[in-house]
Amino acid sequence: MLERAYLVNGEADVTDESSLLEKAGIPVTIVEGSETNMKITRPEDLALAENIIRQKSVPNIRIGHGYDAHRFADNRKLVLGGVTIPHNQGLAGHSDADVLTHALCDALLGALGAGDIGKHFPDTDKKFAGIYSIDLLAEVVGFAAAGGFTLANADITVVCQAPRLAPYLTEMKAILGSTCKVAPEVINIKATTTEGMGFTGRKEGIGCHAVVLLQAR
Repeated sequence: MLERAYLVNGEADVTDESSLLEKAGIPVTIVEGSETNMKITRPEDLALAENIIRQKSVPNIRIGHGYDAHRFADNRKLVLGGVTIPHNQGLAGHSDADVLTHALCDALLGALGAGDIGKHFPDTDKKFAGIYSIDLLAEVVGFAAAGGFTLANADITVVCQAPRLAPYLTEMKAILGSTCKVAPEVINIKATTTEGMGFTGRKEGIGCHAVVLLQAR
């Protein structure tokens, strides 16, 4: 139809193709569109179109990093990633001292711009004494959900000379994944040593780093 309209009225003084069709006696229907589905008429329209495309193509994501460390202590259970691990010592702390889960909580809070674990669950509050840190993680995941975010990826590195953690990593991933409401594959956990250097190398405690990526739901 457009080709026929050009053949009939191609030299006519019209502003666009719809006017050309009307002048050729071809019915034109108005269809409701979108403000972002813009027409490119002038060179400056290209800059506006590029800006619209750029906004649509950039995902709403947040990145957070968390770190925690606890010293070893006698007469304490060793809990990491929600798993109780056989060892001759546990970690000292107000809660269960799950250094891995604490680092993950801090990473999530960092991505949300919501402070740190000490702000939300202070060690001066008796209700958190001995608490299972996975319960704290569940609350932090709730904060993320309330803000419209879900966990896209978590990469966690536990730094310790002992005990050996490889046999427990799969169970940790299952617990953390369930708590974060994601598949276990979304969470990666690595264990490494410092080759005898530093407080972890001297077996004085355990440290943990966590990095997370949150995406808008």
